[in-house]
Formats: sequence, C-alpha cells, structure tokens
Amino acid sequence: MRSLSDLDGLVRVGRRKLGEEHLQVITPVPMIDEILEDADAALAAALEPQGRERLGAMRRFMHVFERIGREVASGNATWAQARPWALRASERLVSAKDALAAWETEMAEVFYHGGEEEAECALSWRSQHALALELFRDTPARDLLASQDDEEVDEDFRKEAERIGVDAPGWVPRSHDWWRWPDWRLQRPVVAEVATGLDAAAEPPGSGR
Repeated sequence: MRSLSDLDGLVRVGRRKLGEEHLQVITPVPMIDEILEDADAALAAALEPQGRERLGAMRRFMHVFERIGREVASGNATWAQARPWALRASERLVSAKDALAAWETEMAEVFYHGGEEEAECALSWRSQHALALELFRDTPARDLLASQDDEEVDEDFRKEAERIGVDAPGWVPRSHDWWRWPDWRLQRPVVAEVATGLDAAAEPPGSGR
C-alpha cells in the first residue's frame, strides 16, 4: 500500500505534467511562421494556370513582405527568421514569373491611371517589391525581381508622394526613398537589420502606426 507521502508525490507529478501539456496546447505559433505558411500557399496558387486566380495569389504573396516588415518594425520578428524560407522558395518564385509580371503590370496601371488612393497603394506595392528583392538576394529569384527596378519609375513615385503628401509608413526602411520622409524620421538613428541590411524605421512618440 502506498503511503500518503507517495500519493502526494504522484499528485505533484500529475499536476506538473498536466501543466506542461496545457502550456504546449496554448503556446501560440509565432506570427512569422503563420505569415510564411500563407506565403507558401499563395505562391503555390500563383503557379496555377488560371490568369485571374494567379494574379490574386501573387498579390497575396507580395503582401507577405509588408506583413513581415510590420512584424519587424514592431519588434516581433527579424528578417533573418525569414531568410531560410526565402532560400527554399526562390526557385518556385522563378517558376511563377508570369504571375509576378502580371502583378508588376497591375502596379504600374494602378499608379499611372488611378487617383491618390491608388497611388498610395502602388507606393506600398513598390516597397513590398523592394523588401522581396532584399530577402531573395543571392538566390535565383534575385535577378527576376531586380529586372523590374526602374529609377525613372521610382522618380515618378517620389514626385507623386511629395505631391499628395504621403509619408513613409512605419514598416518601410529609409532606403525606400520613393516615399516622402518627414524630418523627425530622418533625424532619428537607424536600427540596422544585420542579416539583410534592411532597417527598422523609427516612429514618433505616441504614434500608432
């Protein structure tokens, strides 16, 4: 027959195990992992033959880089965490070049033929593209992304951002100079992302962005 001390010990072990199991159940998946899972799903859909669905999937895929940028700016992730995924996904992105080209064309149409809201949307897409280019550096996808860079187009973006008064949002690195940059942000120190050379943009006191 077990003694009372033996039974008490079993109860403590049982409680500890129950607590450990409970913690395992409620531990949240890091947001960066969820974002990269969404990226994989969107990239797979971008390889489908249907044009309209393929373009929508590429929109979702490119928006992933803005989502990561927001997590990095909030201190919840680093670009280095996404780098192994980029190395694995690079060849699939190259295979989705037609969908990427359609997305690039849509960005130009939205910017040059839309209003102010469309221009701001296109500015965000331009930054999504630049973040993707940096993350996919030294991979087969790098040249594909770099082939779409055009300094004259960036100058058009820059002039429009000044005209409509659109400041760079908090997830955008300072190197994205096609946005308008307010003086307070240019005077704050840069926080460098060692892994990629991307930097986190500082926010003003009390900013909710």
